[in-house]
Amino acid sequence: MMTRFAAALGAALIAAAPLVAHADAHVTIDQHMFMPATIIVHPGEKVIWMNKDSDVHNVTSDDDGKSFHTPLLDTGESASLSFATPGTFGYHCSVHPDMTGTIIVR
Repeated sequence: MMTRFAAALGAALIAAAPLVAHADAHVTIDQHMFMPATIIVHPGEKVIWMNKDSDVHNVTSDDDGKSFHTPLLDTGESASLSFATPGTFGYHCSVHPDMTGTIIVR
């Protein structure tokens, strides 16, 4: 009798446990800025950049694009990248190098 109760209680607790959903992180490109400039994500989550500016932009890692880069994004276009490894990753727009951002994966 106690075994059935323990099994039922265990099943109820598992069913009641909240699911941890990983959401995509969004960065808006506008007014020659990445907003937010720094974003924190968990390993495996996607970062999506949406260009709402009137100029073309891209996302290029600070190691001359060796780690990651996107194609040029026209107004209304977006690009996404997933980050699997914890760390801090700086990036910029190669067309407008004064536009910078940071992705923190932890």
